[in-house]
Amino acid sequence: MALVVVVTSAALVLTMPAWVPQTNTRPERTPPPLPLFDSPVMAGLPPPGPSTRVPVNPLDRFTGKPITASSPTIPYKGYVVAFCCPHSTGYRGGWDRLSEAEKDTYVRGFLK
Repeated sequence: MALVVVVTSAALVLTMPAWVPQTNTRPERTPPPLPLFDSPVMAGLPPPGPSTRVPVNPLDRFTGKPITASSPTIPYKGYVVAFCCPHSTGYRGGWDRLSEAEKDTYVRGFLK
């Protein structure tokens, strides 16, 4: 009787893929990160204009997501830099880790 059970179990294992739903075992591809800077890193910014309460960036380059009306902001040298959400890597420390020249280059990239 034990032999019949083993043979039956083996038969089920061999036929299992036909009736068990297949799952994708490949990891999902994530898009490559956007570059933070589209020009060489340099210090210095032009003086801010009268619309300094409006964020200079329509896109959070740390995450690649758009800026909304409720996006968190950080003031920087008279400009306002926005992040997509409170969970943005830029808002949660990425911005603070940039040097002054890198911050200037980030803002200047949106002033064109």
